Amino acid sequence: MATDSPYLALSTADGTWESEKDSVLSHHVDTNVPLVPLFEDEDDDAQKLPSWKHVLYTRVPLFVWLPQYRKSLLRSDIIAGLTVGVMLVPQAMAYASLARLSLVTGLYAAFLPPIMYFIFGTSRQLSVGPGAILSLLTYHTLSTRGIQPDDPRYAPMAVLLMFEVGVIQTLMGLVRFGFVVNFLSNPVINGFTSAAALIIASSQIQSITNIPTDLGQDFFPILLRACENIPHIHLLSLALATAAVALLLMLQMWKESSWSGNRIAKFLPGALIVVVGGTLFVFSLHQASGTVHGLNIVRNVAGGIQVDAPWSSMTFGDMKGLLPAAAVMVLVGFMEAISAAKFMAEKHRYEISPNQELFAIGLANLFGSFFCGYPIGGGFSRTAVTDQAGGKTPVASLISGIVVLISIECLTSLFYYLPKAVLGSIVIVAVFRLVDLRAIWNLWAINRNECVTSSVTFICTLVFGIELGLALGVGISLLVVLQRTSRPHTAILGMVGQPPQCTFNNTQYYPEAKQFPRILLFRFDSKLFFANVAFLKQKLRKLRKTIRPALRFIVIDCSAMNGIDSSGAEMVKKMIDEMADKKTTVLMAAANEHILKIIRRCHLQDGLMDNIRFRSVYEALMYAQSQLSTMDFVDHSGSPTAANLYSFRSEISDHNGISFYPGGSLVSNSSV
Repeated sequence: MATDSPYLALSTADGTWESEKDSVLSHHVDTNVPLVPLFEDEDDDAQKLPSWKHVLYTRVPLFVWLPQYRKSLLRSDIIAGLTVGVMLVPQAMAYASLARLSLVTGLYAAFLPPIMYFIFGTSRQLSVGPGAILSLLTYHTLSTRGIQPDDPRYAPMAVLLMFEVGVIQTLMGLVRFGFVVNFLSNPVINGFTSAAALIIASSQIQSITNIPTDLGQDFFPILLRACENIPHIHLLSLALATAAVALLLMLQMWKESSWSGNRIAKFLPGALIVVVGGTLFVFSLHQASGTVHGLNIVRNVAGGIQVDAPWSSMTFGDMKGLLPAAAVMVLVGFMEAISAAKFMAEKHRYEISPNQELFAIGLANLFGSFFCGYPIGGGFSRTAVTDQAGGKTPVASLISGIVVLISIECLTSLFYYLPKAVLGSIVIVAVFRLVDLRAIWNLWAINRNECVTSSVTFICTLVFGIELGLALGVGISLLVVLQRTSRPHTAILGMVGQPPQCTFNNTQYYPEAKQFPRILLFRFDSKLFFANVAFLKQKLRKLRKTIRPALRFIVIDCSAMNGIDSSGAEMVKKMIDEMADKKTTVLMAAANEHILKIIRRCHLQDGLMDNIRFRSVYEALMYAQSQLSTMDFVDHSGSPTAANLYSFRSEISDHNGISFYPGGSLVSNSSV
């Protein structure tokens, strides 16, 4: 929908959000739909607002949509918020155990971030809070730096890590650096998340088996030590975890089935059910026999809110040492959040702002660090539950945060008999769907380079760990990008159809396309700049030497060349001169105005403009054919000169609707 306002009018598929008229925001906007700030492309109307209002409306979306909130949406938002809240409580504790933190730390990280996102976020369904990969990264970051879970500095360092992640994300959102997540390509994400999910699942072996020996934190050593300790497996813990996993999977299958009762299943919080069931089971055992039969239970969970400055007991060296890991967690956390937010936005036909999302999640981490949490991001499974439960606005996020807050203040004593095997089973089921080896395999048929990138990321993450595996994956992606930009796709073209209604296509896919013995039609599918000028020069030399020895004209189709730099312009000039010495003329067709402008700025127009101003490949081909058939228009070197080009104007000015514009360049009156 076109609009002249700095705020974009958005509609939903079911039309459930209808806005009321607003004297400030309704200018040129459809007031029958809700308004969300359009942060990426602000126009002049944004500058007409007072500066403080402009900042308020663009950085705090709450003030845009809340005045238009309708009471009829409150019921569905409350239901969705309660559903996600009761799911978030056991999940937050399970993820805290994965990070080797106290369970209440997971609750601390789960109550304030959703409330902050309610104020600053642009997605209507996104649920933020602790996640499996970020929890594992927290443990891996601290343990590899010599800070083990039994160290008194372990929890404060996790809080400091959350603070640094929040500061970086907030600053990146303010300066609009949301694009950096694009460096995490889909193959890298697939390989990384699949390997991370396996590492996370393996890290829960000790929880579900209650093996007394520490199994470590790396994937293969964990498996090896688990096999060595099979005789020490606690069978009751394993049986309880197996039952919990089976129940969670059955509930998940029920929710996704087409059975008539699946609507009821969508509102059943599986994690809460197994937590309550496991707790009651252990409590019954203790009441009946006075013992928990060797089960590892949570016992005392501290209650009440704690407030402290993240840096209160830290040194500058601690902050500096965590920065590399914080940078990795910034990318991973934002990648998870923006993927879920974009999915929901596309599903419900509304827009989100990646930069504002980064800003919102950064503030959630930043303020959450003052309440003793640890790094959080967006959760895809909880976001899907919000959507399935009918969440329409960020109010659902507010409700879920309040549910967790109530749990911290009133319900922590009820978790005394909660078995850790159940928490481990919740984590295993949560990461089960992250393992997607089939996607990696399918890439082999689509793009083998991407398959190699994904496979290397997967293997390196399993072998070398989370941080190094992700870094290697991103590094390989960047190398692939550099390789593609330095050696872009090129094509030899042929004419399909009869002139002037003809097209020029890749002869590899159109073998019937007509080619010309002494004229080469060539397309370069990239911007011409310093990194690929040598490749283009070598390519043309090779084509002239090996494929067309009698070549007299090279027509370069520049329609896919979206730009040029000074190095490219210099190379074009040298290439034209070099080929002219070899009795071959280079003509460039369909060059855009940007390319022409750069060549003028480089003061090369005197030697180039007559060779590059053809507005289509067809015009350049006509000129080349005419020169080949009119040998007396050729000078002693055997190469057509600039004077010949100007003499040729009168011959073709009336042919097929072609004319000239001032400066001597050709203009086609028909589109080819």
